[in-house]
Amino acid sequence: MARTSEFIYVVSYRPPPLMILTGQIVGFYYVSLVTFFRANYKTSSHDDDDDDNNINNNDDDDDDDDDDDDDDDDDDDDDDDDKGK
Repeated sequence: MARTSEFIYVVSYRPPPLMILTGQIVGFYYVSLVTFFRANYKTSSHDDDDDDNNINNNDDDDDDDDDDDDDDDDDDDDDDDDKGK
């Protein structure tokens, strides 16, 4: 009979209210600090970019290369027309 009552006590154990409150406070501050540092890292890692601090912005080099190629093609077409006249 003693074993059954001990088992019920262990299963039905409830931590004291102060322990629950302490865990909630520590958990709240942990989540707050992690959120703050993640947000701070995302905004401060590329301050010199003018693209709203977008880390994955790799379009600048590709767009410049495409524009240069298009301009060269247009200039070549104009030169061919002048030579034919």
